[in-house]
Order: sequence, then C-alpha cells, then structure tokens
Amino acid sequence: MKNTLYIICLLLLAVPAAFADAEIDAVQLNRQNGELVFRIDASSQFQFTHQTEEAKDGKPFRVIIDLFPAIHKLGQKSFFDLPPKMVKAIRSSQYAVDPNKTVRVVLDLNEESVYRIEKTGNSVFVYIPDSKGSDFPVWSSVDNLKLQSPAEKPPILVKKEEPKPQKTAAVVTKPKEEAKQTPQVAAAPETTFYKPQSSGPVEQDWLQPKAQKPVVVKAEEKPAAEKKVTAQSSETAKPVAEVIKTSQPTSPDKPVKKEENKPAEKAALKTELAASGSSPAQNNNKAAAPVVNPEPVQTDEAQPESADNIPAQENPAQLVVQEQPEEEQDEEDEKSTSRFRRQPAFPAKLKGTIVAEFPKRMVIKYTPGISRDPFASLMDETKQSDGPMDKRIPDVETTHLVGVLESSDGQNRALLEDMEGYGFILKSGDKVKKGYVSQIYSDKALFQIFEYGWSRTVALHLEDNE
Repeated sequence: MKNTLYIICLLLLAVPAAFADAEIDAVQLNRQNGELVFRIDASSQFQFTHQTEEAKDGKPFRVIIDLFPAIHKLGQKSFFDLPPKMVKAIRSSQYAVDPNKTVRVVLDLNEESVYRIEKTGNSVFVYIPDSKGSDFPVWSSVDNLKLQSPAEKPPILVKKEEPKPQKTAAVVTKPKEEAKQTPQVAAAPETTFYKPQSSGPVEQDWLQPKAQKPVVVKAEEKPAAEKKVTAQSSETAKPVAEVIKTSQPTSPDKPVKKEENKPAEKAALKTELAASGSSPAQNNNKAAAPVVNPEPVQTDEAQPESADNIPAQENPAQLVVQEQPEEEQDEEDEKSTSRFRRQPAFPAKLKGTIVAEFPKRMVIKYTPGISRDPFASLMDETKQSDGPMDKRIPDVETTHLVGVLESSDGQNRALLEDMEGYGFILKSGDKVKKGYVSQIYSDKALFQIFEYGWSRTVALHLEDNE
C-alpha cells in the first residue's frame, strides 16, 4: 500500500511538470563541418513547426520556426550584427497566446538556401549549408545580452527632464502675455472691418445712375429739333423738284407737248431723285440752299433778255400739268407707312425712300365639328336601308355554317345561310358585318369582329348545325 501511494504521488508531481509551458531562454550559432548550426534551447518539452518565406517587398529570405506551448524568455526580441555573413538577423516574439502559447523565431538570410531541422531533447537544431563562410566562435544570445545590457541601461537611467517643467512654465506664461496682447491687436482690425460697411461713398456711387435722368430728357429734345428740320426739308424739297422739272424740258430738241403719259413722268421723277444722292435728307439740305437763289435769277433774266425762246413760255403750262401727279402722290403719302420704315420716328415720308410692300396672304379658317368617340365603330348601324347591297353583307350573329368547299390550293370556301334562307359563299378575307373572314378550316370558320374599340374572334362549327 505504501509503494502504491508513493507511485501516485510521483505521478501527480510529474504530470504538471510534463504539461507545463516550455520557456525559450537561449539561442546559439556556430559552424561545424561547413554548415551553419542554429540551436534553440527550451526548459521543457515542446512541439514545433517550420516554414520558409521567399524574398519579396524588400524583405529577405526567411526561415520561420514556431514553438508551442512555449513562453518567450530570451530577454530580447531581435539580434543583429551576427558573426556569420549568411545570417542577417534573428527575430523572435510571443506570436500567440490563445489557444496555445506560441513563440516564433525567424532567421533572416542574405540569400535563399536549403536547410534541415532536427529535435533532440529540449533543443531544436537547424543546419544550413555554408561553404563560402569561415569559422567563428560560438555565438550565444545569453552572452550577447550581457554585453548589451550595460550599453542599454545608461540611456534608461538618464532622465534629465526635471528642468523641462520650468521651461514649460515659462512657455505657459508667454502665451498668457500674448493672450493679453491679442485682444488689443484684434480691436484694430475690427474698426477697419466696420469702416467699409458704413462707408457712404459706395452707396452714393450706386445712386449716381439715377441722376442721369435730365440727360435722357435732353436726348428726347434732340429728335424734336430734327422733326422741324425734316419738316422744312420736305417743304423745300417740292420747289426743288419743280425747278428740276422745269430745267428738263428746256432742251429744244425734244418736244414737250407729246409727254402725256403721267406714269412715265412719275418714273422720271423717281429716277432723278434717286440719282441726286444716296441719302434724301442730305440731298434736300444741299439742294435747298443753292437752288432757291437761282429761281429769281432765271425767271427775271430769261424773260427780258431773250424773248425769242418760245419754249420758255410753254414751261408754266407743263408745270401745271406736272403738279397734278404730285398732289396724287401726296394723297398716297398720307397713308400710314411708318411701320415699313427703318426710322419710324420721322413725321413725314421723305421722297426717294423705298417702301416695302408685303402681299396679303389668304386666311383659311377651319371649324371642327363635334369630337368623335375613339371607341365608336366607324360603321353607322343607325342608318339601315333595304337596298340589295346591304342585304348581301352577312351577319355572323344570325347565320350558321352549312358546309365547307375544300380546294387543292388550300383556299377553302365557307357556305353560310342566314335566318331568312339566303346563302353566302365566303373565302378568307371577305367582309362580313362588323368584321371579316379570318380563316376557314374543314370543320369550322373563324371571323374577326370589331366592336366598341375591341376585336374578338367568332367561330362557326359544322357540328352546331346538326
């Protein structure tokens, strides 16, 4: 009994030790027989997996080893400046905690290489061939920590941050002084900011266009003065035309009495006025000044000096005859043609202006009747007649299929008989009342009927007649 109790106690002590997490506490590098040996030591049993990652995105070729269940106890996660040139760095960390505590160790190699891995006891050995390398003393992470610990401790102990709070206090006081000065500086731009809003000249500039109203009144008075000028030019233009007319028949070669056609005289007057100048207003003003003076000179000197000129006495008769069409023209000018002028502001029509004439277009008026119902049939059933043509159109509703005439070409004929005993022979497409014949089969005939805006198919069978 005592022996069994001892065995049970030993097992109880051994089981927790067997299932306890291994502590990864050391890493070593050395060279043996042309191979680089990397060793990982643990405090107890563990399991491991390994994999490789190719070089990409600026990262070197990597050999990754995961140890579980394990706890990271190396004291440092990364080791650089290693003796072998092939190994760039050794990196480690507590990769996972749940579900298993996993420690990951990564070897960064300068070039891609093949390796083999073995486990003996509580250590893992990774063998990497290195034929180009040279021998070097054994490198251990424990020794590396001892060498680096004094170098790392001084920067941690150096804490000369006590005078900094004084500097910060001084810095805090400076913004307070600045804060006191900022309201004074802000007061000046506030005054300058409100000045443009209260500035009166800007509002007066917007009101200046309204002060130009008297200028517009003066512009309206100018056309009034022009009206007087045009009225005088129109009055003075008449004697000018008369003088021109009198000067034309003075030629002795042409007989004056034979000119009896009044339309020809009108055309001559228009051509003379058109040849006188481009603008009628300028011609009237120019002709009025020089021509008015020679009138008395010609009349006074022509009569006493030369009495032999007989045509000079005949000119007044012609003037009287030519004045009559001018009166007719004045009556025509009284008609309103201001809408056809380019400048309708002128009160009177100037002679020589071209008046546009627009022909009147015939106006056709259409009086539509009552709107028709789109769903109503085009056939008016209210108007019925007893004519022979109306009686020849069969009504599908009051007829029955008597027989079918079959033909070799497939165009069958339907024999119909109405209630009065009239017979009809119809083919596909023939008209019936409110529709037409659609198809004819050996035992039935189909009709397409249109009513109330809709279409329906009516079938007459031979069996229905028995």
